[in-house]
Amino acid sequence: MKPLIPIMLFCLIIGVLLGSGCSTPTPPITPTPTQTTSQSTTAPTSTIPPPTTSPVPSLTPGPTVTVPAGFDTNVGITWNDVTRTIFIQYNGGMSQILLQRIDVRITTATKRVLIYSKTNEEGQISTGDIFKIQGDRGVNRVEVTVTINGISYKIVDTIVLFK
Repeated sequence: MKPLIPIMLFCLIIGVLLGSGCSTPTPPITPTPTQTTSQSTTAPTSTIPPPTTSPVPSLTPGPTVTVPAGFDTNVGITWNDVTRTIFIQYNGGMSQILLQRIDVRITTATKRVLIYSKTNEEGQISTGDIFKIQGDRGVNRVEVTVTINGISYKIVDTIVLFK
């Protein structure tokens, strides 16, 4: 009976070590569309790519994404009507360790686009960080995108109206 106890203890320790693994759920991986081209055996033709045009900024909010469970990120938006200042504050969340980047995009009523980013290299993003951005009179669209584990999620897309 005595030789059985160390064997059972050894098996229990091995089982705990093998089962401990990573306990953080991984976010779903979004497939990236790929473009395939085929070449014909007929006479070669030259293809001229269409001219690239920058899209006109939209003031209409679009859809947002819910971050997977366990990767919650809290961002608050406030504003000052007198100074037309928009404040975007990072309030932390369960994903703080995995958070790599915060992107804030403001599209003003005059179609001016302001983009601010903060990366988490060497701990640059911390709870309480505030983006302070000057808006314009009228409609201002606020978009906040966070990158967690290499995947970007648009978590805020709203309108701030200054009269």
